Amino acid sequence: MDINKGYLNSISVDFKKVSNYLQKVSCKLREKNYAYPIFLMSKEPAALGIPIISKGASKNIWHYHAIYLDLLVKNSLIVQVEKFKKDYKDPSKYCCLLIVESEHIDFLYIPYT
Repeated sequence: MDINKGYLNSISVDFKKVSNYLQKVSCKLREKNYAYPIFLMSKEPAALGIPIISKGASKNIWHYHAIYLDLLVKNSLIVQVEKFKKDYKDPSKYCCLLIVESEHIDFLYIPYT
């Protein structure tokens, strides 16, 4: 998905409302040896991952699900695992978002606030 500036702004505004909580969840996942925490972000509830923030819970317009690398590999959403690991940013500083909108998916890293 080619994320345009207006769409990116919508994602950023929503993310700011929940970033502190996502950062805490990321830390807990890493403590449990999930080395690559990923948060699926979608307008509709998703079938993958564990729902952690529903749309409207914090005046947000997206749903957030915690997900991990192995599940994305199993579902063929990540094929080049080593490339993903190489590109993955420091999870203590950046949130890895898997943006799912209609038929489009894309990864986006946003710094925690």
